Amino acid sequence: MIGNKNFEYAPFGKGRRACPGVPMANQVMHLTLATLLQGFLLTVPGDDGHVDMTEHYTLALQKATPLQVQILPRLLPHLYPSME
Repeated sequence: MIGNKNFEYAPFGKGRRACPGVPMANQVMHLTLATLLQGFLLTVPGDDGHVDMTEHYTLALQKATPLQVQILPRLLPHLYPSME
């Protein structure tokens, strides 16, 4: 057996037909996530801050209860042009 034959997770394809934009997509994903985390405070509603990680088995693995997150601006209001 040559190479990795595990095709369970291949969002950009594999082998010769793989997406040439994978490195750029990964960089954009990291930059976008870092920008969101810098600009917003993510909290879990409720007093205990507990997140139920129970899984629901379907075609795609999902959480049994949807994750609810409260998003609050972290920066000054004038830095968010669409929120004024």
